[in-house]
Amino acid sequence: MTQAEMIQDKSAWLSGIQARLERIGDEVLANRVGDLADRARRSQSQVYVAFCGLFSAGKSTLLNHLSDGQELATGAVPTTASTAEVTLPQTHGQVVLIDTPGVDSTDERHQAETQAALHRADLIALVMDYQHVESDSNLELARWFSEQGKRLILVVNQIDKHLDWELSFDEFQQRVRQSLEDYGIVYERIFYTSAENCEHNEFESLLDWLRRLQANAASTAEASLVARVRELVEEHVERSLAPHREAVEQRMRAAAGLVPFDQDEANRLVGERKQRLEEIERELLEHQQKLDQGFAKQREEFVRSVELAQIAPYETTERGRMFVESLRPEFSVGWFKRKEKTQQEQNARLTEFVKDLSDRTEKYLMLPLTNNLRKFVQENALAHPDWLTDVAGLQVSVTPELCQSTIRPGALVSNQYPYQYVKDVVSAIKRSVLGQINVVFDRWLERAREAQKTADEAQRAAAAQLTVEVEALQAWLGWFFERDRQVNDLLHGGLGQDAEREPVEENP
Repeated sequence: MTQAEMIQDKSAWLSGIQARLERIGDEVLANRVGDLADRARRSQSQVYVAFCGLFSAGKSTLLNHLSDGQELATGAVPTTASTAEVTLPQTHGQVVLIDTPGVDSTDERHQAETQAALHRADLIALVMDYQHVESDSNLELARWFSEQGKRLILVVNQIDKHLDWELSFDEFQQRVRQSLEDYGIVYERIFYTSAENCEHNEFESLLDWLRRLQANAASTAEASLVARVRELVEEHVERSLAPHREAVEQRMRAAAGLVPFDQDEANRLVGERKQRLEEIERELLEHQQKLDQGFAKQREEFVRSVELAQIAPYETTERGRMFVESLRPEFSVGWFKRKEKTQQEQNARLTEFVKDLSDRTEKYLMLPLTNNLRKFVQENALAHPDWLTDVAGLQVSVTPELCQSTIRPGALVSNQYPYQYVKDVVSAIKRSVLGQINVVFDRWLERAREAQKTADEAQRAAAAQLTVEVEALQAWLGWFFERDRQVNDLLHGGLGQDAEREPVEENP
């Protein structure tokens, strides 16, 4: 149902809300909605202005003056025992003024009557005594009305007490405006009045402003009616959800040491924390990526240094070729004891090849490799002392067994095979070294990640705290989401006679 449709049948709409409040046991608010329904039936175009204030602010005297002497209770003590209504002269009965007991009354009956009057009112006129306009009580009351979204005018009464020699009236007005601004109070107008004839008296301006309300009485009444009913329904829902609100506020205080001022502030705090959380997560990811990329780059460089190591130059290759050629079937040495001498020659050539290749492997491969690895470890902030032990443990043995196991007997007849054979031996040596490097780097990377995680512990703790705060803020916002849902249910008939309230969702 749209607002326009509700306005078209206000009485039925209000009666439905009243019935729903009665079914769930809130007789007080149901009666207040009933009062609004009665008002809607009586008149479609009256504007109600509730005059509120602390005791002795001069409300009743001011109203007597505005209403041309229609008597209302006055006095220096709490005498206004109930609300009274008078119509503003020359408004054809369209502007109704409501006198209320002092809002600081300790009488529960007074408080109930004031609350009822405020819910009927389309506009609040807060009357403040000249000498107490900047008191915390008046400013807090004005801020409360402002935060409730009520139309508000301020009346600084009894300005005949002003003494120019103490403070110019312009300076006084500036102080009042500054105090209202400091408290964040939103109001339509401020009037300075007195029942006495005195300078700066804006009583006639106030009277004229109130009379002009009749020009838009119908539209004002319609819009105000919907707002007042929603306030009543919100009051019921907020009271029923009060325990849950207390719980989410306690959670909010425990998480962040604060409770947001309003939903806008909560959304701002959520946004700020999510942004910082994203920054931390991005920084942590960058740390990990930098670590992984750095290790990958270093690994590639060491792999490349192994692959490019020249451990079998021409002389070494020739010794390998000569050894392989001694293994061919047609190879023999001498006439007497040929087999024995041939074996001796093969062993001699193998020994020379192994020694040459072993020396070159140590000098041109292992020595520069281990030196560079030690340098890498010493310059790495995340390195563990055991890494140097890993470097010292790297070794490769160029043995006769390695060189013999690499031989492919079927290829001995090929003239090109001796050169391929040397390449095969070199590849076997480098594969052994590369395998050890990969094992070492895998172990180092795992330890470096653990060290990086420890180094990032403060950031991870901050991220965890931010996550807790975001979840608490979202739970706090969830309370408002649930409140609005239940309010809309009551306003639009979403709760049936026997319907039960759904559990509150903490995260909308």
